[in-house]
Amino acid sequence: MIFDKTIRLEGAPNFRDIGGYCTKSGKKIKIGMIYRSDELSRLTDNDVSILEQLGIKLICDLRTASERKSKPDRLINNGIRNINIPMNPLQENFSQRKLFLLMHQKAGELDFDNLMDQYYQKFAFGCKEQVKEIITLLSDSKNLPAVIHCTAGKDRTGFITAIIQLLAGVPRNEVLEDYLATNQFIQNRIKKLTRFLRIISFFRISESRLKPMLEVNKKYLEEVLDNIYAKYSNIEEYLTYACQIDNADVLKLRNMLIE
Repeated sequence: MIFDKTIRLEGAPNFRDIGGYCTKSGKKIKIGMIYRSDELSRLTDNDVSILEQLGIKLICDLRTASERKSKPDRLINNGIRNINIPMNPLQENFSQRKLFLLMHQKAGELDFDNLMDQYYQKFAFGCKEQVKEIITLLSDSKNLPAVIHCTAGKDRTGFITAIIQLLAGVPRNEVLEDYLATNQFIQNRIKKLTRFLRIISFFRISESRLKPMLEVNKKYLEEVLDNIYAKYSNIEEYLTYACQIDNADVLKLRNMLIE
């Protein structure tokens, strides 16, 4: 069941609390511990004031160096620890020029559905060091409350959020609902990006073909979770054995999150 946990920020419409959900054991994820967001470069002064009141101590920025350089976080000099943990599974930094060339020259060849499938699989199995760093940081109570964000707050942030919620014991269907809620928060962004990408492809790429890249689709998250559960009995095991995170840190994070 989706309920409103959104903190209304003018410059970051996809900012929200990952807590509030009931776990399978009947407990609940605490509110005010971990937030998820899109980029924090367009925060207004009022937004900054709201976030300062939340007592944020850590920002885990999952964007690449080029993304950060073009749109730096506004909170970077507010006494908040800001750590860049780039989750870049394609090993490619797409500048606007590279994106233009790709969309212009290979418009007919691009399979965005397949690209997103690969993207999510590499989150889980190609970015294990990044997952380790994020979970280890969050397991330290001195770093909470914390914000996890990327550019749109949908794929990289969506995957990490799902892993944390599943670790805490939130039922999978609730995790998927929270993940899909992103689409309602980034509607305006989707419209603008759709038009921009269609223009630079000279309208050779339809809106339907672009959808996998611009919206969240539970298929991608479900498929990667299925592959994780095919190899590991639960998320704790995945984090401990695949990502090589100290099991004490994994349990510490889970225990801190639930009440």
